[in-house]
Amino acid sequence: MPIRTAVLISKTVIASLFGTLGFAEEEFWSSCLKLLVVIMFIFIGIICASGGGPSDGEFGSYVGARNFHDPGSFANGFKGVCAVFVTAAFSFGTFCPLLGSLSFFLFCIILQLEQS
Repeated sequence: MPIRTAVLISKTVIASLFGTLGFAEEEFWSSCLKLLVVIMFIFIGIICASGGGPSDGEFGSYVGARNFHDPGSFANGFKGVCAVFVTAAFSFGTFCPLLGSLSFFLFCIILQLEQS
């Protein structure tokens, strides 16, 4: 068992030993930490998109609308749009019965397009 799992389990057990008040306090601070991390990710994304990354990396210059001009909005045509829909459908894990039929349908369309 990794050390971080043991720490998390022991933290949860200790918070549970203090009853409802201890659990509520732990929930409050965990929520504050989550909010802080989300805000940090937003700021990091804005900094990287505006060219604040390492100068030799992908985010070394201003990104802006560069990807809309090169390679363009539909770089791989209709096949690329279908492939994106398959990937996006699998990110919504709650629609499992729909995912199988939708992905099979889009996969058949992609196969038809490749054969023609």
